[in-house]
This record gives sequence, structure tokens and C-alpha cells, in this order.
Amino acid sequence: MPILIGILLCLNAPVSSSKNTFKAKVIENTKRSVVTVHTSTSLKAYGPIITKREGTGCIVDKTQGVILTNRHVVDPMAINTYNVTFYNGEQADAKLCYYDPWLDYAFLKVPPEEIPNDATTMTLSNTAPAINQAVFIVSNNEGKGASMHTGNVSSIHEVMGSMPQHSINVSMNTKGGSSGSPIVDSQEKAIALNYASDENFGIGLHPAYIQYALPFIRHGKIPVRKHIGAITATYSLNDGVKYRNFPKAKVKAYVKQFPTALGNAIQVVRVLNGTPADGKLIAGDILWAVDGQVIGPHLVTLDMAMNNAHASEVRLTICRNGEWLDI
Repeated sequence: MPILIGILLCLNAPVSSSKNTFKAKVIENTKRSVVTVHTSTSLKAYGPIITKREGTGCIVDKTQGVILTNRHVVDPMAINTYNVTFYNGEQADAKLCYYDPWLDYAFLKVPPEEIPNDATTMTLSNTAPAINQAVFIVSNNEGKGASMHTGNVSSIHEVMGSMPQHSINVSMNTKGGSSGSPIVDSQEKAIALNYASDENFGIGLHPAYIQYALPFIRHGKIPVRKHIGAITATYSLNDGVKYRNFPKAKVKAYVKQFPTALGNAIQVVRVLNGTPADGKLIAGDILWAVDGQVIGPHLVTLDMAMNNAHASEVRLTICRNGEWLDI
């Protein structure tokens, strides 16, 4: 009995670290939305077969049984079966219903009736994350289901991945098994989807990508995905002034408009052969605006503009060696 009392006291008190405090209700509701994803592989086209592995996911639509996780957790290049474990230990078989062709997210579906009645739905944040914002994860960290770690947002304008994706960096242990876990704020909303990790930091996918795709999934459709074929990275405009004739006055205005960008903008690193950007963009081009909207450090702004282009084309304003061009 004393042990039971101790547990109840913990559940009704705020949970804190040296820097962050989160309400117990927020943590408990988050735990009820998080699942462990079990992937069993029987055949793979290439590379070594890891027959069994685990990651994390979260319920994003309870009524339809939709679960969000990482693309690399479901490993779409192999023949797999999937099973999820809910917060209370109950399990359900899952089916892969979508994985993104470029970005590290995917959706599984389970029979809605097999989701525990008191499980919750994770809500994606509509508010841009902020530097030093307190966050936490509940995940299958290092194979320990429902483990919790707290931290802070350290960077909000990262461009990472072989196919660039707008990413959020957090100072937090999200090592092994936390892939697919929501990075959650004090308002109980996911500000990113964790997809890469270390003992000291985690990297999360910007939630706008998932917010775009989820309505398609709910309607049983494949999300419309478009890309011009330009591989990008962040680039210092101060370096642009030194080496690429970028106007210094523009840098001051840019820093004022985007104070958290640290003077970094989006630059083309290379162009994929045979894509719309081939022959139009070159390495070193600074992508300034899309359809008249300044991109700034927000790669997701460009990505969403491509997805939503009604005429399957966008107009880019770029700076190439000091010359401004509309393409």
C-alpha cells in the first residue's frame, strides 16, 4: 500500500527536471497517445535484414486508428508486419497506409475498436516552436517503453537529410528507440516528430509536413507531393556578402525580419538531373522567395508552396552572384 500511495502522489504532482516543469495531466495524456511500434521483417531488397526492431509512434486520429511514426521505423523497402503496443500493454496488428517518398514520416492504421477507450489523440501544434522552449518526449527510449526525457528547443531552422527536410533541434536524450516519438510542449501539443537522436540532442521533423498529409490519410487518399529537385542547405548571408556579391544592406534587413535565423538563408547545393530545377537553378543560388513570399530560413515554406501549386509550377526569386532573378 505505501508503494501505491507513492505512485498516486507522483501522478498528481508536476514532473520537473532542473529546468522544466510539466503538469502531470499533460504527461499522462501524452503517455496515453504514445505507442511502441514493433516491426518484423521477412524479406528485404538490399542490405542486412534486422528481423525485429522497435520504434515509437503516436495516435493522431483515434476514430480512424491512424498512428504516426517515422518512415525508417516502418522500413518500406522490406516486407514487414507491424504490431503496436498501447500505453496499457494492449496490442494490435497494424498496416502501413502511407510513407513519404522523401521525408521521414509514415502512417500506420490499426482497427479503431482495438485502441483502448482511454487512449488519447496527439494534437500537432499550429504554433511555430521557439528557441529555449521547454519540451519533453515519452517514448520507447533504448527499449524502455514510456520513458520520459525533458529538454529545450535549441534550433528551429535546421535543414537536414539526404532529401532536405525542415528540422527542429532539441537538447534532450532521444537515443535509440525514440524514433517516431512526438516532441511535446507544455500545452500538450507536438511541435516536431523525432527522427534522429543522440544522448545529448534530438532532431525532429517540422509538424507542418504532417499537418499537410494527415487530411489526405483521413480521406483514404495519397498526399499530393511535388518537388523541383533542388537539394538545399542553410547558408550564411554574411558569407554571401564576402564571396557571392550578396548586398550587405539586405543582410541587415533580413536579420531584422528573421532574428532567429542567425543570418542563414536557404541555398541550392545541387540539382537532380531531369527535374524541373535542372537547367534553371545551379549550386550556390540563394532561394529568396516563392510566388512572392519571402522564404527566409523556412524550408517548409518552399516545400508547402510546391505541394500546393495549382498549376504544378512555382515562381522563384533567387540571388545568383549578386544578380536577382525570377525563375
